[in-house]
Amino acid sequence: MRMMVPNGKGGFEEITVLRGERGLPGEPGKPGPPGTTSWDGITNKPNKFTPDSHKHSMADISDLPPVEYNNIGGSIVRRFNNGVITVPDPVTGDSATPRRYVDEAVGKKSDSDHTHSEYASRDDLRALIRLVDSAPASPEDGVLYVIPE
Repeated sequence: MRMMVPNGKGGFEEITVLRGERGLPGEPGKPGPPGTTSWDGITNKPNKFTPDSHKHSMADISDLPPVEYNNIGGSIVRRFNNGVITVPDPVTGDSATPRRYVDEAVGKKSDSDHTHSEYASRDDLRALIRLVDSAPASPEDGVLYVIPE
């Protein structure tokens, strides 16, 4: 092992330390004072064990956010007597959503078997869009010609 020790001139001197085998353990030290084992010897404890259950009112909690029926940012939601809470319309995809908002959105959705007769079908679109190598000499009206590069 190498060690650097002060040389007395404001610098250091490198010394080599040889380390031999570990020696025998020394004598055990004196035992410390015994800890208390009596209930009376314990400090900062409740008057009895276990303390009676108890409650605190919200007014006792100094850093409790406001509790509101309305949806106010940074507040705790208070439930109405029937257990319902007020939820605003969603702002992001992670927002809770009120039932009214969902019912309105679902009511605007079309049935899965609906059709749009005023629009072209996929087959119609395939007939109206043609992939070609170059612009045709006599293009048809209403046909979109796609020329890949």
